[in-house]
Amino acid sequence: QRLRGGGARILGVDKGKVVTFVPGLGVRPFCFSQVFDAEASQEQVYSEYASQAVAAALNGFNACVLAYGQTGPGAPPSP
Repeated sequence: QRLRGGGARILGVDKGKVVTFVPGLGVRPFCFSQVFDAEASQEQVYSEYASQAVAAALNGFNACVLAYGQTGPGAPPSP
């Protein structure tokens, strides 16, 4: 899969890592607590990961969920 600009390519995606190839820089792994592919539903992401962060926040702990990607079908684009 080709990323925007620079000819970077995604080489692989698994539960905790995204591996890319960037011309001039080589293979670059990026590690995360959890990685979901394009087939994951919002319900799956919430139940498998985000619900834990919500529960932690409601119990007085700091919590953060970084979500990046395309919007779901029918969702208006962000301004």
